[in-house]
Amino acid sequence: MDLPSRKRQRLKNYDYSQNGAYFVTVCTQGKRCLFGYIRQGKLHLNAAGKMIERHLLKMQEVQGVSVEQYKVMPNHIHILLVIQRENSGTTLRSFPTVSSLMQGFKAVTTAQYVKLVKTGKCPAFQSRIWQKSFHDHIVRGEEDFLKIWEYIAYNELKWEQDCFYVQAANSAQNELDNLYIKQRNDTEVVPYTYEQNS
Repeated sequence: MDLPSRKRQRLKNYDYSQNGAYFVTVCTQGKRCLFGYIRQGKLHLNAAGKMIERHLLKMQEVQGVSVEQYKVMPNHIHILLVIQRENSGTTLRSFPTVSSLMQGFKAVTTAQYVKLVKTGKCPAFQSRIWQKSFHDHIVRGEEDFLKIWEYIAYNELKWEQDCFYVQAANSAQNELDNLYIKQRNDTEVVPYTYEQNS
């Protein structure tokens, strides 16, 4: 029996650790809106979204990596990464690849999300938070870089046209507004609410 083969996500024979800029998109499993919501073109991150944002910024602590632009959306993230193998004229002996960065990011954020679920700050998830893979685009030139930078910066303004958009009836806002969690004792039940910025 021939099983369908999975579509190759990475460019064949390309060294993803070489100097370059990469546009990476990672989506939640089932496009579930776990990181916040967008209302009237304004992004509101919940506790999970803020945690994801902190870990995106921590990627810059990896030698040879800079995050030029990023956006945490309700059910996906966009990152514009630059990998620089050479630093001040010396070549780094150990350098990351896009795949190793994403693998580490997913592992750490999943563990942190589980902690938030256990403390009642986030809803539980089914099987996994992230989809198995991620989408990447090798940035080709300054014009491509600037176009992607702008796309990421203003992504929430076009949320309803986004391919990751989920209709309001299925959104995390409605899901979490109706979610109940137990606090302190098994008899007291209170509605779960977002942390909202004013």
